[in-house]
Amino acid sequence: MTHAQVLASDTTREVPEAPAPAISRQHVKSLDGIRGLAILSVLVHHLTASCWPSEHPSVHHLKDILYMGWAGVDLFFVLSGFLITGILMDTKSADNYFRAFYMRRVLRIFPLFYLVLTVLTLAYYSPVGWHMVSVFPLPKQQPFYFVYLNNWLPLHRGQPNIIGHFWTLAVEEQFYLLWPLCVWLLPRKKILPVAAAGVLIGFCLRSGVLLYFQDFRHQPMPDLLENLFFRGLDTLLAGAAIAALIRDPNALLRFRQRIYLAGSLSGVLALLMLYIDRPRDMFYLIGFTLFGVAFGALVLFVFYTADKGTWFQTIMRSAPLTSFGKYSYGIYIYHVPVLGVGLALLARKFSIGNATIPSLLFALGVLVCSYAIAALSYNLFEKPILSLKSRFTATFKQA
Repeated sequence: MTHAQVLASDTTREVPEAPAPAISRQHVKSLDGIRGLAILSVLVHHLTASCWPSEHPSVHHLKDILYMGWAGVDLFFVLSGFLITGILMDTKSADNYFRAFYMRRVLRIFPLFYLVLTVLTLAYYSPVGWHMVSVFPLPKQQPFYFVYLNNWLPLHRGQPNIIGHFWTLAVEEQFYLLWPLCVWLLPRKKILPVAAAGVLIGFCLRSGVLLYFQDFRHQPMPDLLENLFFRGLDTLLAGAAIAALIRDPNALLRFRQRIYLAGSLSGVLALLMLYIDRPRDMFYLIGFTLFGVAFGALVLFVFYTADKGTWFQTIMRSAPLTSFGKYSYGIYIYHVPVLGVGLALLARKFSIGNATIPSLLFALGVLVCSYAIAALSYNLFEKPILSLKSRFTATFKQA
């Protein structure tokens, strides 16, 4: 039987603490495609924001559509919550639950993050660092990046910088500090309702903070929202809820179709709000939660139909998308520095952001360079380190 058939089987037997083989150990190639779709969306957003060549009314709507690629960050959050929660649930009864999880996360995330952050910081303070003054955080802000607290700087940050996108990594690291303990403490049957309730709690916390500052401090919502932990809590937990759902066959049979419907309606409503609600105050309150529900339904659909030969699965399993998905972490780390340095060196000389052909060629160059650097980084630097993860596999007591 395929994993989808197993999950959908009509049974009342509870899924064991450590499924054999664990669901999280199955490699679902189309999820790599989802990851590739997310990173391409983020790339398109940053390229559109930085070097769109024309403000002509005939292409203004196209620019608006491409600019919405920022939602790829929310897709990343949902997918991350889904995968991480799956791993945690499948190793919940492991003797080395915390050690295995955190060491494997450290090996995956820290080496590349701290390498790039250290190199860029040293470059900033080098004799040629004056080139980076306008594209790097202020000196008093830089220590926050090294301890994953840079997302708490929305009221004090300067202009956008080439590591400003690291706020998403900070949000995820803070999630990793809290959620593994919750999964470990909660009974398996409680993880799904708690994650679902957490989506609502995340929405309420973000809304409360934003409404307070808007009403009493007169701060614009986007400035407050951009980096805060509450920005990604509901989307991370939306993915967590889907991971718990697929490990509960009865709940999966009961709610799967309803989740597809809710996800479709949420996605349509979120897109309508983006176009209708200006200056998007209501979207900043509820729009991210709507995207979380929509992307959660998408991840569920892709996982549940992974063994189907549909056209959608064919696209998600295609070589270009899965290849971008494989190197997505490196591409995410590198693409903004590549973009920022490229603009600093070439923008004025080639009229990037004004002349159409140079702007398009520059955007293509950033995409290709980001992918190439990430691929080299993965194979030459990250992969040898990742091989050490085999030393930290979850171990279970023999029955």
